Amino acid sequence: MKTRSDPRHQRRTKIIQHLFSSSFQNKPDPLVTDLWKQLPQIDPLIAAAAPEWPIDKLNPIDLAILRLAVYELTVDKKAPYKVIIDEAIELAKEYGGAHSPAFINGALGHIIKSHMNPNLKSAILNFLADEFKKDLATVTPDLNFTTDLDLTEQNVSDLLQRLQDSLNVILPEDKLAQILTVGDLINALEQDSEPDSPPS
Repeated sequence: MKTRSDPRHQRRTKIIQHLFSSSFQNKPDPLVTDLWKQLPQIDPLIAAAAPEWPIDKLNPIDLAILRLAVYELTVDKKAPYKVIIDEAIELAKEYGGAHSPAFINGALGHIIKSHMNPNLKSAILNFLADEFKKDLATVTPDLNFTTDLDLTEQNVSDLLQRLQDSLNVILPEDKLAQILTVGDLINALEQDSEPDSPPS
């Protein structure tokens, strides 16, 4: 997580402030015009992730944070999803209510799981098919990196790093040593995208 003095964090702070004020005018100010144009695609994802809270009933600051995060996840795609979620939770702690961080975490976790993961799984399989010059149909979850693909432990590590760089994802450090097959890789990323349980 970046510190509050980090320029990217400060930029996100400014954007959610402008999204917040724009929501009351129902029109964007210049800083968020591009993001605002994407609301017809962004807001349905938010609504599906939190069906008990219609868009017009959401806390306006929570909505601004979610809109920025979903824009970054689905349109901008420049930051790894873990960074986007961590930043959104930090913004919720700074500007939202007591329940905002857990709500934001749960909603974004749902969006990652339902909207991003199918695309991520497909992207992983395509990456590996291209990497090993294989027919996509032959790249299955049970393929073993060291035996089926003849990789050494070091080469597996290099492959996973290239995959992270290519797909803009972050593999959890504690699971790297456990990734032996394509299925392990997919599971590690799927499990890491599940939201943490809110505190009781």
